[in-house]
Amino acid sequence: MKVTGTPLWVILILSAPLYGGRIPEPPPIEELFLLEAKTDFDHKVGKATHHGWELDYKRDKPGYALSQMKHPWLLEKGLYRVTFNLRRGQYPRKGLFFKSYGLFQLELWDVTTQEIIVQRELQVGDFSGPGVYEPRWIEFSMSGREGHAIEPRVYWIGLANGEIKNVQLSKFPMADSKTLEKKARRLEKGTLANHLENGFVVSRQIDGQADETGDATTYTGFYVTALAWKYAATKDALTYQALENGLETLHNAIKGTYDEPLLTRFVDEEGTPFPKDPSKDIYTAFFLAHAAAYPHISNTALKNQMRNDVERIASKFLRDDLRIKSGPRTLVSLTPYLTDEEIQSGIQILMNNQKQHKKFIKSLKSSRRYMPFGELWPGMKSVIQAVERKDQNELLRLVTPTLNGAFTLGERVRDILREQYREDLFPKRFNNKGYPGIKLADLITSFLKRYPPNGQGSRVNNMSDLKILASNALISLHIVKTAAVITKNPQFEEYYKANLYTQDALLKTAEEWLGMEDLLVKLTSGNAAADAERRGYLGTLALMNLITLEKNPAVKQTYQALMLREWKSYQNDDNPLMAAIAASIEGENSPGMDLVRRALTFYPENRMGFGQDFWEDYGRDVADILGGGEYKNYSREALPVSHRPKDSFLWQRNARRLQGDMVKLYPATDYLFVYWFARAHDLLPAPPLETTANP
Repeated sequence: MKVTGTPLWVILILSAPLYGGRIPEPPPIEELFLLEAKTDFDHKVGKATHHGWELDYKRDKPGYALSQMKHPWLLEKGLYRVTFNLRRGQYPRKGLFFKSYGLFQLELWDVTTQEIIVQRELQVGDFSGPGVYEPRWIEFSMSGREGHAIEPRVYWIGLANGEIKNVQLSKFPMADSKTLEKKARRLEKGTLANHLENGFVVSRQIDGQADETGDATTYTGFYVTALAWKYAATKDALTYQALENGLETLHNAIKGTYDEPLLTRFVDEEGTPFPKDPSKDIYTAFFLAHAAAYPHISNTALKNQMRNDVERIASKFLRDDLRIKSGPRTLVSLTPYLTDEEIQSGIQILMNNQKQHKKFIKSLKSSRRYMPFGELWPGMKSVIQAVERKDQNELLRLVTPTLNGAFTLGERVRDILREQYREDLFPKRFNNKGYPGIKLADLITSFLKRYPPNGQGSRVNNMSDLKILASNALISLHIVKTAAVITKNPQFEEYYKANLYTQDALLKTAEEWLGMEDLLVKLTSGNAAADAERRGYLGTLALMNLITLEKNPAVKQTYQALMLREWKSYQNDDNPLMAAIAASIEGENSPGMDLVRRALTFYPENRMGFGQDFWEDYGRDVADILGGGEYKNYSREALPVSHRPKDSFLWQRNARRLQGDMVKLYPATDYLFVYWFARAHDLLPAPPLETTANP
């Protein structure tokens, strides 16, 4: 296969000095002010030390360690970072949920309006250890706050010792609209030259061979979506032609029979599909591309083909009860609950993995020491015995009883968390509202209220009662709503309306459970563990599309509220897609748009991956220099886009990963996706027209 454009071996040679033996230079940032904690602020609690301002949990009450800065900042428009150099103390050294003990709350105040612009809680687990100063930061935009006085503050939560050394203010440079669009056009040209294989978007190995073809339909769906937004913004004829070509490629990804269609991951020039089963990503991207492109297609034959494809796939999706099936076999489930097939598969995997099997038994038995009185839940002994015997049928039979037992366990855990007289769990000074156990008890109570017991004392009768999979619920709504809008077939709109809050209760599931897993991890294991686990994005894409398609004001407002809730939860992740979607709700003066501009400005046009050797040799250094330190092969702060693995996308994978990409050429679909979304939604201005001077 011939690859047009710059030969890949030339790109590799040119990029070698960048990654060969050193870390790329960090993005430019202008340092403005450095404030000393003990001299440039007033203090409500704590005392001065040789280095900074110290707090002692045995001596001091919770309160503002830093407040009322001597000279508040008057700043121009732009994106700023406030870096706090802090440490945690030696004490206390342990306790229930120790890593999630609140230590500091970082705040940025608009003194003029007396409101908090942004805040962030730091826990004990956010620091690598005691006694070491580490940088932690918050970022903020001055959009809409011109002429206002701004100041940072630090509230000490009171659960552990700590100290604040100083506070640094910095400003990020931003590329102008003309520069960003020129970059978009260069990256699109590179995509066309180097990353199309039989019409699909792929990455390239050094020898020019197509790579990651298993994700090709997903990447193509994102690329087609970006083209649709580009055409909406520019009405460019060549873009329209590329859009039609991309839609034809997505059509070719459909295999199976007319009544039993199946999306595939990639199709080669001979028409042979990629052998691996499809994924949620593929279906999400396919329907997203069709929703974005359909209003702009003028070709009647293509429009009919799109409508027919969407109707066939979505009809089968509903016939199979929100599952993607091939014959009797379920390939992917998008139900808002775990299916019997998923549970059976999980049991098989656990029983067949000797290491995990032993670990699971050990965890069950050792967990008794936390509540050393009988079984953790009714039937626990039966579960352990079945696991030890590897009796898969018995384990499957015990699933529903075990679920009801888990609710009983939840009640017992909540009651113990409320027993604040137990000093082994609640040291005397920790019986305040800031203690994570109190928050966890409240969260468990809210879970229990959602599933009240019936007359027999059971809370669930089968797995379909336990609708907790928010991302699945949103993706299912996204597929069905897209089909309803494009096909006008009443079956889709009827299902959609009937299943928002009743029956499959898809929107109800999303409202109740979106972000709950993240919150639970934060309360039990700490922010750092939650940050490392955070990697989902399909629910975000589904929400984005639902916000666009929904016409009912009340339902649309619910989707928007869910999106803003996610954006607030992920505000320290430097996710420009979430920031752009939030800005499309909040308006062009949304503070998120400066984050988008910063990401697009620093996005590297060299798309060659760093390589596994780079991450093994320099990953920890990258974290220390640019990410506030390392935590289990993740940085503690989001890496700048210039230093993330090239397979991460700007928004798809965890922004703290210190591994991942290989030495190969990756497409720039992520830049095009975010940039053209912002342009199509009037969040970024079009560049000024270039004029040619008269000769």
